[in-house]
Amino acid sequence: MVDFKQLRKEKRQTAPTDPIAIFQRLPKPPHINDLWDGQSKALAAWKERRTENDLVIKLNTGGGKTLIGLLIAQSLLNELGEPVLYLCPNNQLLEQTVEKAEEVDLPVVAYHGPELDADFLNAKRILLANYHALFNGLSRFGVLRSGREPVRPWWHYLR
Repeated sequence: MVDFKQLRKEKRQTAPTDPIAIFQRLPKPPHINDLWDGQSKALAAWKERRTENDLVIKLNTGGGKTLIGLLIAQSLLNELGEPVLYLCPNNQLLEQTVEKAEEVDLPVVAYHGPELDADFLNAKRILLANYHALFNGLSRFGVLRSGREPVRPWWHYLR
C-alpha cells in the first residue's frame, strides 16, 4: 500500500547561514568566478564574530564591500527569518547596490517610499534604503512615542 501523506509533505531545505556558502550557491555572471581573498577573509571573520555588536568591515576602495554586505544581509535573513534592512548613504550607492544584488540574483527590493514592501515585511527580500528613509521624523519604520508600532528590522550597515 502506498502512503500518499508522505508524498504531500514538503521537504524543506534549510537556507544556508554561512555567507560564503550562500555565495557558492548563487548563479554568477561570467565576470564573477569566486570571492577575492580579502572578501573571503572578511566573511569568515564576520561569521566567527557575528554575535558581537558594532562590527566594522574595512576593505580598500573596490575591495567588494557591497557584495560582502549583501551576503551578510542574506545570511541574517536566512538565519533569523525577520526583515533585514541594508542602508546606503545616498541614492546613487543605493542603485549600485541594487545592481550588484541583481547581478548575483540576491532577493532585494529598493525602498523609494511611501510604504514598506510586503516581501520585506515578510522576510522574503532584503530592503535597500538610503539613510534618510530610516533617520527622519516621519520614518515608515516608526518613530518611538508616535502612536505607530515601529518595524524592527535587522539592519545592516556597511559603507
